[in-house]
Amino acid sequence: MTSQHDKTSVAAISIFASGGMAAAKFVVGIAIGSLALISEALHSSIDLVATIITWAVVRVSDKPADEEHHYGHGKLESISALGVTALLYVLAGGILVEAYSRLREGTSPPTISAVPFVVLVIDIVVNLWRARALHRAARETRSQ
Repeated sequence: MTSQHDKTSVAAISIFASGGMAAAKFVVGIAIGSLALISEALHSSIDLVATIITWAVVRVSDKPADEEHHYGHGKLESISALGVTALLYVLAGGILVEAYSRLREGTSPPTISAVPFVVLVIDIVVNLWRARALHRAARETRSQ
């Protein structure tokens, strides 16, 4: 059985993995001028924010009921998920505006190289690991 400490440890490790991948995608996206890779980096940044929120929330959500929270603190996880969803909608709107702007201005396409593909393959592997580790910890602790 995974303990509360294990759950927060998985979330903390996920923070570093998420941050590293977001930074790598952003640097490569800027270097080659790829809106797709920059958008993916921003999406990863939202994932990073979500992971930080998750890490903070799991530290509070397992507290038992008290005088102010008669049913415990578990609903905090649902509220934080709603906030992250709102951030994703804001990001999607920003990407849409930038894409339209680039289409209207006739911006030249990015240079093609193997580097962004390598970064994205590494990102897929890291995200698969993160998803499995977080899912396993959530399932074992009955966490949302």
